[in-house]
Amino acid sequence: MKKIIVSAALLIAVAVQAQVSKIPMGKKIVLESTGKTSTKVSMMGQEMEIPMNLTIISELSAKSSESATLKTGVTLKKLSGSISMMGQETKFSSDDKDIANSPQAADLLKSLNKEEDVLLEDGKVKSKVSFSTNGVPTSSEFAIMVFLTIAAENVKEGYKWTEESNVDGTKSNTIYTVTKVTPSEIEMTASTSIKMESTIQQMGMDMKQNLTGTITSVRVYDATTAILKTDASKQEMTGTMLSNGMEVPVTFSTITTTTVK
Repeated sequence: MKKIIVSAALLIAVAVQAQVSKIPMGKKIVLESTGKTSTKVSMMGQEMEIPMNLTIISELSAKSSESATLKTGVTLKKLSGSISMMGQETKFSSDDKDIANSPQAADLLKSLNKEEDVLLEDGKVKSKVSFSTNGVPTSSEFAIMVFLTIAAENVKEGYKWTEESNVDGTKSNTIYTVTKVTPSEIEMTASTSIKMESTIQQMGMDMKQNLTGTITSVRVYDATTAILKTDASKQEMTGTMLSNGMEVPVTFSTITTTTVK
């Protein structure tokens, strides 16, 4: 019986090694991400909650590979959703020209239909790493989510690696762990701690943010292509926003589900 069990385990291991192939160049991947963001702001002793729902359509491609580096292209194609403030709900879509030209939507739509290149190597972003707090993942967040670039020999349960970044006032540390492997799928978790000290544009105004928080993600990849099938993420951030000389305590919480269409 032991020999049969050992043989079966070896067969699975060999099958997984064979199926984790190089990511096919030129392949375009269309993603649909749905997210719910809750922003809580405290002003003058009162707390206001601003819920927002987002649906994001994005397109990614594996453009080229050289040695162990994968060059990817990321394009935000469409964004739609709704936001509620003071009991009033406003729906929006990037297809609406009035919304697209609105300064209040500038931060959400700044990357619309603009392809951005992201370099990946050995499960990490080789180029600039960036994170968002507005509910729309950045190009580097999308790329590292979609393409699994670790070496085939490391696709085994329990394998871990770490990615650290300090760019434009944002410090991050991410621990990736391969949590489950079958002949057809690879499951991975990503746990990120973030500290942000930067100036952003929101509602047409410059705001200085000082935030700390975490992102936790569970991702499932196709073992044959090393391309994402599904992702479920939760981001939680707390801190302050400074605008017009007023420092406001704020909390962000975002839950996002992403699937390949």
